[in-house]
Amino acid sequence: MGINVTIDEKLVDEAKIATGLADGQAAIEMIVRRVLNGRHKHQALLDLAGKIQFYDGYDPRALRS
Repeated sequence: MGINVTIDEKLVDEAKIATGLADGQAAIEMIVRRVLNGRHKHQALLDLAGKIQFYDGYDPRALRS
């Protein structure tokens, strides 16, 4: 399935540079996929909110040494 959209050529050029792809369509598709993938990962982390319990006195900063 295809869709036609109007996108600023400068954005497409930046997308091609950022992705290393010469084809504008492929670059835009890659970026959209990355955004959606990142969003799914972010949502998975948000779903864990309130479900993980740490012991009293847990200090994550103390583990950074």
